[in-house]
Amino acid sequence: MNRYGKRCVLYPRVSTEMQVDGYSLEGQKNMLTRFADREEMIIVDTYEDAGKSIEGRPAFQKMLRDIEDGLDIDYILVYKLSRFGRNAADILNSLELVQSYGVNLICIEEGIDSSQTSGKLLICSGAPVSITGNLVRRSRSSSMKSCGKPTVSTVDALAVLALRGAVWR
Repeated sequence: MNRYGKRCVLYPRVSTEMQVDGYSLEGQKNMLTRFADREEMIIVDTYEDAGKSIEGRPAFQKMLRDIEDGLDIDYILVYKLSRFGRNAADILNSLELVQSYGVNLICIEEGIDSSQTSGKLLICSGAPVSITGNLVRRSRSSSMKSCGKPTVSTVDALAVLALRGAVWR
């Protein structure tokens, strides 16, 4: 796909878990910048957060406001889908918002581009995987185990996906 001259913003985000696993803000910014350079995209700005919930992500909220206020970009670049949102509902709602302004999402690690049909499918199927991975990490780091029972947030997230047409086999 030709992305020459497309305008983008970078959105690196870490939580404490990510920093420990070696996905520092600086490391993500470097990888995102290299991707944009290789694709000959124009980097307009960088928004970075170190937080877990959407309320704890002021740069993400500013990026959404800037897009709503007319920021002239074609793409948001993130390292992984889980960096864009911590659960399926956040991911899908935020993606729906930015796409309503003509902005798409590229997750460089998974090779996802929401402007492509295959990218939309991968986001719908990848969101539950991100959630599952986050739940596994949390259960390993927590002294309270859920014994494999789904949490309310997992059930809610899967319900959102099902309502939006996702199918699992």
